[in-house]
Amino acid sequence: MLVINLKSGKSEIIPLLPAGGDADTNLSLATLSDMTAEDVLAVALIDRKSDASQDFSTTLLTSFRKLKFSNDQHAAGLVPFQPQELGGLLRQSIAAGVKVKALYWEQFLANLNKDDSYKAGHSNNVEISNLINRKVNNKRGFAVLDRATRPMGSFHQKATVLIKSSTATTTFDKKRIIAYVGGMDLTGGRWDTPEHFTLDPERQGGRWFDVHLRIEGTGALDVLRNFRQRWEAIGVFIDDSQLKDDYAPRNIDPEIKTETQNQFFMPPEVKLMPVVDPDGFVQINRTIPPFSGHAKISSAKRFVEEAGEDGILQSYTKAINRARKFILINDQYFFSDEIALALHQALKKIRWTRFRDCCVAQRS
Repeated sequence: MLVINLKSGKSEIIPLLPAGGDADTNLSLATLSDMTAEDVLAVALIDRKSDASQDFSTTLLTSFRKLKFSNDQHAAGLVPFQPQELGGLLRQSIAAGVKVKALYWEQFLANLNKDDSYKAGHSNNVEISNLINRKVNNKRGFAVLDRATRPMGSFHQKATVLIKSSTATTTFDKKRIIAYVGGMDLTGGRWDTPEHFTLDPERQGGRWFDVHLRIEGTGALDVLRNFRQRWEAIGVFIDDSQLKDDYAPRNIDPEIKTETQNQFFMPPEVKLMPVVDPDGFVQINRTIPPFSGHAKISSAKRFVEEAGEDGILQSYTKAINRARKFILINDQYFFSDEIALALHQALKKIRWTRFRDCCVAQRS
């Protein structure tokens, strides 16, 4: 597929067949009418077929379109998502019978100016939540807009956990837990491919460079435990007369309420499949701010005190204090007085140790 931006003049060829695909297969783009693009694009579909007289013949179909979905369509989760996007993948999973539960931060600032957010191709989390919750053929997911943090705060936990049952007879009733933790926002518009095509009309958010770490075993179980604690807190907020006005999600329906208050399945460690060829050990840390809604829970579902939790800060400072030769930090939001002081103290040790370098990379 040849994509030409008629405003900037840039062009890019995007293959529609996977690597190693059949070159004799007609290329088609069934979703052409569902493309979204702020700038006018010329989309050329090139059909290559083997021919005895020449290497290939070309049939050019060109379409000029400027499609723009309304904010209401975005907010209702009605904008088409393709299979390579998270929304499309989740809808495919739901259709296949997979139970999908999701916690999204109710993005307070995005709600103040939806137009800019939608035009950038991201939108606020209302869109992805409603896409997951939409019922199709009597199947739906359960996505909650979590607002248990402070009004101007944010949840910056970006993780996915997969629970898979083993089909092997030798590991009957065993579970395989796989977690992905990293920096990529798990919402619409925030996706990319290894090729980083700049003009892909299905990906308006620009090119993204970020990473997720794949974790298996008890480390992944800790990531799932964090989700369970936040998920069960939603069920408490809904019915607690002292907390629901400030912390209960606004997008709760009866089915979501039931789901958040049902017993959450948490496989015990003895039920986990052993990790094959483990690469090393991991420690899962998190930050929960002081005076969050979670600290106000009075039942057994409470999992944090009013002072909050600063495991990430503690792990940073401990690692910096133990450094002997080199420190490398790659952090998107790097503005911590405590970490700056720890780095200062580490650099002072250069006079009596072999400490060599300290490199801090802040992503813009």
